[in-house]
Amino acid sequence: MQGDGQARGRLYGRVAGTMRHPSKLTSIPGALHALLGGASESRSSLRLAITQDVRRIEAWGLANKVAFAPEKLEMMHFTRRHHAHAPEAVISPTLTIQPTTSAPGDTKQPALRWLGVWLDRKLTFNRHIAERVEKARKVALYIKHLANTVHGPPAASLRKATITCVMPSLLYGAEAWYPGRTRLSTGGGHLRGTMVSTRMGSRIAKADKVINLASKGVLPVWRTTPIVANLRDAGLPPCEVALEHIRINMALRLRRLDTKETAAASFNDWWNALPPNTVTIFSDGSESYDDAGKHVGYGYAIYQGQALVATGKGAINTLSHVFDAEAIGALKGLQKALTLPSNADTQRWLCIDSTSVIWCKRANASDTSQWAFLESHRLIDRHAVNIRLADAGAKSDIVDPGPTAQPTISGIGSIARSLAHNVTSGWWRKNEPTLSGGIANGN
Repeated sequence: MQGDGQARGRLYGRVAGTMRHPSKLTSIPGALHALLGGASESRSSLRLAITQDVRRIEAWGLANKVAFAPEKLEMMHFTRRHHAHAPEAVISPTLTIQPTTSAPGDTKQPALRWLGVWLDRKLTFNRHIAERVEKARKVALYIKHLANTVHGPPAASLRKATITCVMPSLLYGAEAWYPGRTRLSTGGGHLRGTMVSTRMGSRIAKADKVINLASKGVLPVWRTTPIVANLRDAGLPPCEVALEHIRINMALRLRRLDTKETAAASFNDWWNALPPNTVTIFSDGSESYDDAGKHVGYGYAIYQGQALVATGKGAINTLSHVFDAEAIGALKGLQKALTLPSNADTQRWLCIDSTSVIWCKRANASDTSQWAFLESHRLIDRHAVNIRLADAGAKSDIVDPGPTAQPTISGIGSIARSLAHNVTSGWWRKNEPTLSGGIANGN
C-alpha cells in the first residue's frame, strides 16, 4: 500500500463508483486491483489511515454483495531510514495484513509487485532490475541457440524476435527506475544545485550483458568479435541509448498531457472569446447495452455565441459503432447549422471529442461511414473561411501573446526526436575509437 492521501480517496471513489449497482456485477472484471496509499512521518498514523480505508471498502462490499479476496492483500512501508520496523495492519479479528519484509528463500530483495514493477522498501529497484534481467536473459539464450555460425534462421528474423521479445521484457518499467545518468543535486553542502551522478552504471551494465548476448544470437559471430561492432551490425541499441530513448519518450508523453481541469478551462477561455455571431456545433456519439440489446446513436447542440439555438439526436443501425455515431452526429449538426439564419461573415466551428473522427473530417475519409465523411468534406470546403484566414495568419509571422507563443506538442516532438538522435550518435562517436580502422570505416 503506497501513495498519498488524495490518491487514497480517489481510489475509494473509483471502486465505489465502479460497483455502485449490484445488478451490473457481470460487467466487473474478474480481477480488480486496488491501490491504497498514504504518506506520514509516523508509521502508526499511516497504518491507522490504511486500516480505516480497508474497513470502509470491506463494509461497502458487504453492503453491496461484492466479495473481495483479503488473502491477496499486500502491504509495504517505504522509507529511506535504516531500521526495518514495519507494523502490521489489523483490519478485523480475522484479518491482519502483514507487511512484506522478506523474499522467498531470503535469496532476493524483499519487494512488492505492482503492475509488473517490483517496489522495494527504499525504492532502489534492484529487485525489479534483477527480475527483468533474468527473464530477458532466458529469451536471449533461446534466440542464441536457434543459430550458429553455419546454420540458422535469417538474421533479420532473429533481430525482429530480439526487438519484440527481449528488449521490452528487459526494459519494462524503466520509466520508474531510470532518471538519466545525472541529476540536479538537492542535498546540502557545496554540491547543492550542481549536476551529480545517479549511479546507474552497475544497473546499466547488467542489462547490457543481456543485449550483448542477444546481439550474438542475431549474428552468430565468434566470441572475439568486438561488442560495439556486433551491436552495429545487428542493428540493436546499447542499453544506455535504449534507456535514454525511453526517458525522452516518457517526458514527451507527460508534456502532452493536460489535466481535465486545465483542458476544460482552456476550452472555456477559447469559447468565451469567440465573436457573438459565431456558430459552434458540439456533437457526440454513444454506444450502450442493456436488457433490450445494443443501442448506437448521436446527439448535437448548436450555439450562436453563448446561446443555445438548436439540438438534435438520432439512432443509427445497431451493427454500427460509436465511431460511426460520432461521424454522423457531426455531419447532422453541421447540416442543421447551415440551415440557420446567418451572415456572410459567420464562422462555424465543429467541436468533436473523437480525434479519429476529426482527422477523417479534415483529410482522408475512413472506409466506415464514408458517405458521412465525404458529405462533411463537401460542406466544409464550401464554407472554408477559417482555413483561408489561418493560411494568411501563418504567413504574416505575427505571433499573438499567450499560449500561441508557447511551443506546440508537434514542436516538442521534434525536440524529443532531436534529443534521441543526439543520444544515439553521441554514443557511437564515443565508442568508435574502440573499433579497428577497417571496422570503423565499414570495411
